[in-house]
Amino acid sequence: MEDKIPTLEEKYLKDIIEEKFEIPIYQRPYKWRKEHVIQLLDDLYENIYLKNDSIYRVGSIIIHDDNKTQTKNIVDGQQRLTTLSMILFFLNSDQKLLSNQNHNLEISKNNIKFNYSIIKEWFETKQIENTLFLEKILSHCQFIVIIVHKQDEAFQLFDSQNSRGKPLYPHDLLKAFHLREMEKNGSKQDEMEFYSTKWEYFLLKDENPLLDIINNHLFRIRKWAKGERNYYFSKKDLNEFKGISLYKKNKFNYERTLRLLDGAIENSQNNQILRNFSMAQQFPFQINMPIINGKNFFDYIFHYIELKELLFTYNKNSDFLKFNQQWKEYYGWWRSGDEKVCNLYQNICLHYVDRFGLDYFGVVYYHEFFKNSYQLRLDNKAISDNSILNYYKAQKFFHLISNCYIPEELHPQLFCNYSNDWKDDGYAKGVKPIHDFLTNNKITNENE
Repeated sequence: MEDKIPTLEEKYLKDIIEEKFEIPIYQRPYKWRKEHVIQLLDDLYENIYLKNDSIYRVGSIIIHDDNKTQTKNIVDGQQRLTTLSMILFFLNSDQKLLSNQNHNLEISKNNIKFNYSIIKEWFETKQIENTLFLEKILSHCQFIVIIVHKQDEAFQLFDSQNSRGKPLYPHDLLKAFHLREMEKNGSKQDEMEFYSTKWEYFLLKDENPLLDIINNHLFRIRKWAKGERNYYFSKKDLNEFKGISLYKKNKFNYERTLRLLDGAIENSQNNQILRNFSMAQQFPFQINMPIINGKNFFDYIFHYIELKELLFTYNKNSDFLKFNQQWKEYYGWWRSGDEKVCNLYQNICLHYVDRFGLDYFGVVYYHEFFKNSYQLRLDNKAISDNSILNYYKAQKFFHLISNCYIPEELHPQLFCNYSNDWKDDGYAKGVKPIHDFLTNNKITNENE
């Protein structure tokens, strides 16, 4: 059968109501804020209600007409359509947009509840004949509807679209891609919803651990271990977190080991006896390993969120925690350059623990990682992204750790021998405790 080509047509809201649209699992939560809702209502009021026979083009929506599942998935436009659905509901329309949708994410539920109250409040402040308003928006509210029939076309458009000038973020695109990979690999809807919900949960937590682990740690460590001088994760770097598709035929030799390992882990987790005795295996992640697309990617991200928390918040090595805490007390630790150095140091520690484990993370290692990282703070009064990327004294550890089999192999390049005398005008303000630690292995109070 010949492939159907994408179509584009103009449709009014009354026509769209007749369609049975679905919000696919890869979509972002409903996140429109108060100002977005009021702006839409004001636009409808000024451009349709107050004007006779005026057509108001709301924007474009992209629909994936999926022949396999007989569903019409919203690729772009769900924020506007969800809001319009609430407006229709308030106006007592018999037919409502997206009325069959279950919003499982708490953020979506809360935003829908709040925005509905905003809609009610807006109508209460206006002298509007509701029936007339409903008639006018149904007949004069126009969309450009783009319909595609291939999933890849849908995702290509999804990747490139933006809403009110606000582009999709790299993490949105990663979530969408890997949920699609789960679907292609035969994952059930409830499993996909579980991972989608957990992803959004970490996005909403204090200090946003999901973006932190991807942007500030995993991306940098993966790039730096390969000798690539990248600092910020962006859309052009998405392939860094894409890899092997399990549903596809094996292509390269290196894939075989990962496929066998993934299959063995999956079998152990599905074995009821092994689970009962807590013997089911967890995937042995390594930061710079190739990514297995789909479920494994999500587990990879969640694993490192937990590992970072364990290392820097709940580490059983209390001496390590105390050591780190005192370096958030010197004057200037909050400066942008100091935060960059701290991130460099943390990434070396995280990479080391990921490779060898907490049991082998002795004081000599984190002391020397600190010294090799923070010498940059002593050598420069101003620290930029390039300062971090070009600082070989610390950057070397990412390659070294990746290629060592035992911690002792690091020793030839582990120790920092900084011996410069202190000069008040020779260093950035507040860094004397760092200088003293690097020169005599003791931490002193700057006021002593």
